[in-house]
Amino acid sequence: MVEKTQEDQEDQDVELSSETQDDEFCFDLSEKIVTVRIKETDGTKTHYELHEATEEVVVKWRDRAISKARVTSSGKKKVNVQMGDSSEGDAFLVSQCLFDKETGYSVGLGTILKWPSRVVKPIHRKLIEISEIDFDEDESKN
Repeated sequence: MVEKTQEDQEDQDVELSSETQDDEFCFDLSEKIVTVRIKETDGTKTHYELHEATEEVVVKWRDRAISKARVTSSGKKKVNVQMGDSSEGDAFLVSQCLFDKETGYSVGLGTILKWPSRVVKPIHRKLIEISEIDFDEDESKN
């Protein structure tokens, strides 16, 4: 017979309470961090930590994209909104969440913009994944 520990019981209590009560949510605020290793042009390797984006950072990132949006009209009731170029915005998001593991300082936007796209894009994709940033417009309307 498998004996339940106190922690197992607490986990079960949380699961039961969230399933049975509509007014209760349980969250874990421990930060998601991913190690990123980059080989510099001189051959040295730098270790970074990619931290999940806080809501504050996501808001700043989306505000940057919205500030570059273009609105056009094609008819009486049809209005098209085209978001601005997200390339710099993506680098901005990475710069807000990528930290030098040795110094603890964030990597500046200027540095990120100097890196090849083949390096920045996968870091950005991983950041979107660990931060659980949702691009579904239908959900934001609710």
